[in-house]
Amino acid sequence: MFWRRKQVKLKAPDGAERRRAIEELVQNLKHPKVERQYQAVAELAKIAHPMAVEWLQRHVTHEDTAERSVRLLEEIVTNFPEAVESASLHFLSKLHNPLQKLTGPLDTWAGRSLPPTWKNLLSIDCSSLREKAAAELQRRAQLELEWRRKEEQLKKQREAEADKRRMA
Repeated sequence: MFWRRKQVKLKAPDGAERRRAIEELVQNLKHPKVERQYQAVAELAKIAHPMAVEWLQRHVTHEDTAERSVRLLEEIVTNFPEAVESASLHFLSKLHNPLQKLTGPLDTWAGRSLPPTWKNLLSIDCSSLREKAAAELQRRAQLELEWRRKEEQLKKQREAEADKRRMA
């Protein structure tokens, strides 16, 4: 019920109500229960809040939550690429595949129990996330290059007009 109310408040046209809902969700990122934190970050991810990206970057390497973090980051980079900061995109473009702990019986194929320190881990494929982040970085670099060229052309044009006025 709590999350359903937050969804409604995030969609509210009233800016103050929306801001309060976002502040509550950001506070829930510090909640002791991991599930509550993930519900909050999932809601913040829907609006591409910078705290969601930052929180997910810190938790993408945790063995218990790697897959959920990668999937949420992928969703943010796919739906809101312009909202992600460049530093975060650099981090994501160089992200190695994290390991996710698998739950299940720790038995050998012969049925013997494995030691309690034994872990079953699965590598989470981040190739599409890396590709999307790299593509967004490349797109931004291209746009900045074009902007600089236009800015340089305008500067030369203004100088030429100023020279014409001085000559006249």
